[in-house]
Formats: sequence, structure tokens, C-alpha cells
Amino acid sequence: MNLPQLPDIRLVRQVGSGSYGQVWLAVNEITHKLLAAKIIPLTSPDGQDRVGRELASLIRYEASARSRHEHLLAIDHVGQAEGFLYYLMQPADDVSGKPASLDRDYRPATLAARLQSAPLSADECPEYAKQLLAGLASLHQSGLAHRDIKPENCIFVQGRLKVADFGLLTASTGTCSLVGTPAYMPPDHQMNAQADVYAAG
Repeated sequence: MNLPQLPDIRLVRQVGSGSYGQVWLAVNEITHKLLAAKIIPLTSPDGQDRVGRELASLIRYEASARSRHEHLLAIDHVGQAEGFLYYLMQPADDVSGKPASLDRDYRPATLAARLQSAPLSADECPEYAKQLLAGLASLHQSGLAHRDIKPENCIFVQGRLKVADFGLLTASTGTCSLVGTPAYMPPDHQMNAQADVYAAG
């Protein structure tokens, strides 16, 4: 895809992709701060309103007072440029555990990448579970449901697990469409359309 020119942002290289768009390592040319930039074409070849869905989810997320929770990925800016929706976020650590960098070997530290390299230790498993559940509880307390929790959507920033990718976020009241990644739905896929959430007391 032909990349847009983002105001004051230099796209360095692609470090991820999904069904909606691409994630790029980027640099703010004014502050020299490293960022992650998700870029989504405004038009989809299959005619689906993917941008509309993503934007509605981002608006819900940004409207939440809890969107700055320490275990939720912070979104710094949402914009539109040259036929694309884009938003800027914290970059993940390197999979080695070092901070994000412009090094050619940089690979974002997702939970999926961590699990590919080695099993989690007995100490890491409960700790990361607590961090994941804390982020989800914060969303639920704001009346929101993520709908696509999977290892690829859990990233590490400064060593802490953060829930990321809010493109399928929806209100947790009433009914909602059945979306997400089939491999991370219940084994029998017998999900009804009710978004059931449980918030910590």
C-alpha cells in the first residue's frame, strides 16, 4: 500500500499487521520520540466499513476515563491523512526485553512473541495474568468489552503487560455482534450476542 505522509511523523518500518491495517515503528521528527503508528486505509476492497468500526471503537476508548490505566496501551493521537486513518501509540519493548529502538533487529514484544521463544516461568504466569485481568477489569468498569483478547494483542511496555488493539471494542451492555479471533473463542463457538463482563469489586 502507498503510505501516507503523516504530519511530523516519520514511518521507519513495518513491525506488525492485522486484518484492518499495518503497524509501523515511527519517530516524531520534532521530539524524536519513538512511537508505534497503526495505519488503516479509509476504503476497503471488500466494501466493509473497517475504518468506521475502528474509529467508533477508538472514540469509545478515548472517552473512557480509565483509558490511561497502566495495563491498557495508551493512544497518543488519532488522525486522518491522504486516504488513511492513523493513530499513534506507545511502542512495545523489544522481544529481548530491551526498550524499543530503531535497531534493525527490533521485534515488538507481544505475549505471542514471548511464548514463541520460551515458556513463561512459574513466577511470570500469575504476574502477567494479574496484569491482563487488571487491564480488562478497568475496561469493564467503564462499560466496555474488548472482544479480541489473544497473545498478539497483549504487549509489553517497560516490562509491563498492556492490553492493546481496541478495534473491536464495544459497549458491554445489551447485545453485540459476534466478532473476534475464532481460535480464542470458546471451543464450541457457542457464544451468544450478550457481552458478559465481570469487574473487580
